[in-house]
Amino acid sequence: MKAIVGDATGLLKSVILTPTPGKCEKKFGKQERNHGVKSLCWTSKTEESFLSLYESGEIMEVDKDFLKSKTIRSDCQKAFFVGSIDQTHCIWANETGEIEILEYFSDENQESISKEKFKGGSPSCCADISFDKKSILIGGEENDATIWSFEEKPKKLFEARNVPHNFLNLRLPVYPTVLQFAPNSNTQFIAGSAYHTVRLYDTKVGRRPTIDFEAGENTITSIKWAKNDMEIILGNGIGKLMRYDVRKKGLINCYKGVGGSVRSIAVHPACDIFICASLDRWLYQFDVYSQSKKSSQRVYLKQQLNCVLFSSHIQSTNVTKPEEEIVVKQKKKRVSEPANTSSTSNQNPKRIKH
Repeated sequence: MKAIVGDATGLLKSVILTPTPGKCEKKFGKQERNHGVKSLCWTSKTEESFLSLYESGEIMEVDKDFLKSKTIRSDCQKAFFVGSIDQTHCIWANETGEIEILEYFSDENQESISKEKFKGGSPSCCADISFDKKSILIGGEENDATIWSFEEKPKKLFEARNVPHNFLNLRLPVYPTVLQFAPNSNTQFIAGSAYHTVRLYDTKVGRRPTIDFEAGENTITSIKWAKNDMEIILGNGIGKLMRYDVRKKGLINCYKGVGGSVRSIAVHPACDIFICASLDRWLYQFDVYSQSKKSSQRVYLKQQLNCVLFSSHIQSTNVTKPEEEIVVKQKKKRVSEPANTSSTSNQNPKRIKH
């Protein structure tokens, strides 16, 4: 298995996770200040290339083997999210709520074209693209989650409504920090907030969340759906990594070993494995349904990590030795056993006094 990792200095790293132990295979890019990788996404299901968004406002398309790269746009100021619509179109959003759709070409000398640009609410800090690639979900501080359709003309499809006042009749603040559409869905999504709340929305039911509960005591920084549609894996700002049952609002497992703020989580689409990137410079791999709470392996990558992509391709790692070699080794051990016992008995011979 293979993962693409982006760090805070602008480097992209290809990490081989199997066979264990994992290692950094290749590096791409230059280390510069204010050039950290902010967002990563695959351009298509074939996973031949991916898009990377940098803190400097540059969007690049990079080959999965780091052999080719091209700049799509270099002036996306304060951008925090980039998503792929198809192999020639992408969408990005910035902190002021501006959303723009770009058309780019295979020719490096041909500049990208802006197809659509609209305002999605300000301020914004998190976003996600729908399953059908026709709408975007965006939100931020005191800017509750909204869904905008960009299929024809920009149109607001949904705007979340805050929960009722608490038992003291006080308004609860709104600050979504993570937004994630449900798998294979364009109407259901989950939101994690700076006030450690998790809310599940269904646009067909209403504007208020259908499920609302607290997870931990710190800001939620990353959320991913597990293979089970009603389970999520979330990480917070102090390095806690947990798996929750959304329907029962209960904690299932708390994974151990992460030493820094969890920045990004990626779940393998075929195996029960997920990885997480942390500020402690380690890339961790966990088994989702394992009874052990510790990581199955980890790879040290030298720089603080911001985001991670998981490749769906699986490499066979079952390497067995022929039976003949095993039999020969067993015979050699049996022959050598008496020799070892005889040699050990004469290791300390008695000294003879003259």
